[in-house]
Amino acid sequence: MSILSEYVAFLQEHPNEILPGMLTIIEAANKHNFCIDELLHRYSANLSSFHDHQNPINLSQNFHFWDQKTEYDFRKGNTSQAIDQLLLCLDLSDKMTYHQGFKRCVTKFWKHLPHATNEQKDRYEAILEGRV
Repeated sequence: MSILSEYVAFLQEHPNEILPGMLTIIEAANKHNFCIDELLHRYSANLSSFHDHQNPINLSQNFHFWDQKTEYDFRKGNTSQAIDQLLLCLDLSDKMTYHQGFKRCVTKFWKHLPHATNEQKDRYEAILEGRV
């Protein structure tokens, strides 16, 4: 936490580092159980735009960021949002043929199935059937 503001200043000066930087920050937040809601809000537009980048490095970083964001939101009780992000991860892992990530997402989805909406269940099924 002591260097977080300095790191955020670095990210503001180096926008190409936002995705890997936010991945590092959210991993630390999950590991040490601290809140980064303000940072996530500040960079939400940047983070959403990373879906457009399709090179393998960005896809991998994107998957790992949203996987960590899923954990963060489950921990904070934002279950519906976490399931939406989990479905994003499932789709990314499928596109990347990242089998370990795909299995992890399927397992997490089943763990939280009772909290999924019908729409989320339909999206899950569509991803598994390759209709997305």
